[in-house]
Amino acid sequence: MNGEQACRSGTVVAVAYPVVGGTVPWCDRAVGVLWYAVHVSITGKSGGVKPILVNSYEKATDRLLTTAAHDNGDRLLTKVRLADAVEEDGLTGRAKRYALMAHLDFVMVDAETSVPRFAVEFDGAQHFYEKRVRERDQLKDTICEESGLPLLRITSEFTRNRGQQRVLSYVVESFYLSEAFYRGQEAGTIPWDEPFDPGNVMVRDKTGRLLFNTLDSAARLQMLQHWKNKRLPAPSPEVFITASSDEGAVKAHAWMAVEPDRYLIARIRIRDFRFQGIAPGEVAEQLAVAEIGDLVERWLADEPVLSDHRGLEVAMREVQASIEAGGLLWLAGNGGGLRAGGVIPNIIRIADRRGQG
Repeated sequence: MNGEQACRSGTVVAVAYPVVGGTVPWCDRAVGVLWYAVHVSITGKSGGVKPILVNSYEKATDRLLTTAAHDNGDRLLTKVRLADAVEEDGLTGRAKRYALMAHLDFVMVDAETSVPRFAVEFDGAQHFYEKRVRERDQLKDTICEESGLPLLRITSEFTRNRGQQRVLSYVVESFYLSEAFYRGQEAGTIPWDEPFDPGNVMVRDKTGRLLFNTLDSAARLQMLQHWKNKRLPAPSPEVFITASSDEGAVKAHAWMAVEPDRYLIARIRIRDFRFQGIAPGEVAEQLAVAEIGDLVERWLADEPVLSDHRGLEVAMREVQASIEAGGLLWLAGNGGGLRAGGVIPNIIRIADRRGQG
C-alpha cells in the first residue's frame, strides 16, 4: 500500500522524521499535523494560533459594532493593518514605517466598495499613562486625521448601558445620523448653515416618552421632576469639561449640593478622539450628568453616596489644575447646583473660568 492509499484508508504509515518520542505519521492530509508535531518537539510549546479578540470588552465591542454594521448596511473588519486602511503613498519616514506595522482594532467599511468609513480603537489604562504608548497613539491619530479616516478611541466605559443604549452604540449612531444630515444638506432639504447635533433628534423611550437623543436625557428629565416636587434643591448639576493633552483624555467633573455640606460628585474620563457626529467633550458631559442622575436616585433611596466639602474641594482642585493648564473646554449648568451646600469653596476662580471659556 502506497502513501496515497494509506491516507485514503486512514492507515498509519511511519516514516523516518526524527522527533522526540519516535516517528510521525505521514500523508498528504497530515502535512499540517507533521509541522505541528515538529514544532512541539522543538519548542516544547503546543498551539499555533491565538484569539483575535482577547478580552470580554473587545468581544462586547465587536458585538455592538457588528450590530451597527448590520443596521446600516456596512461590514465590520477586525485587526486591519493601518497601511491597508489609508493611502500609504503620502506617508514618509516614521509615519510610513509605523503604518506598515500598526493595526486598527476595528474598521467599519462600506459593504459594496470596502472603503473604510471609520475606525475604532479599544484602549486600556496604559494609553493614559505610558509615554511610548501615548506617542504611538498620537502618530496613529495624525495619520488617520490627515487621511480623512474618523478614529474613535474608546474604553470599557463605552460598552456599558447609559440611558436607553450602550455608549458605543450611541456614538456610532451619531456618526450615521450625521451622514444622513449631511446628505440632506447636499440635497437642499437642510440649510447649509445649520450645524449637526445628535441631541436635536427626538427619540422615544420604552414608555413612549419623547426625549432628546442624548445619554443623559432621561436623567435630566428625572432630576427636573424631583426639583419641581421639592425633592431636589437644584434641577441640574454644574459640569466642567476639560482636556488633558498629557493623558490624551477628556474629562468631565459634575457636582450638585443636596444638603448643607453634602454633595453628589461624578468624575468621567474618556479618551480624546477625532470622530464624526459627536465630540468627546459632549460624550463626557452626558456621562457625568447621567452619573449624577444615578447618584440622585441612590441618595433618595437613602444609600450612602454623599461627600462633604473635602471631597468637593478635591474635585475642584482637579478642575482648577486643568484650567491653569489651558484645558478648559466649557462649563455647563444653571449656576445653582451648589447653593444648597452653603459656603462654596473659593477654588475655581471666576476670572480663569471666563478667560478660558
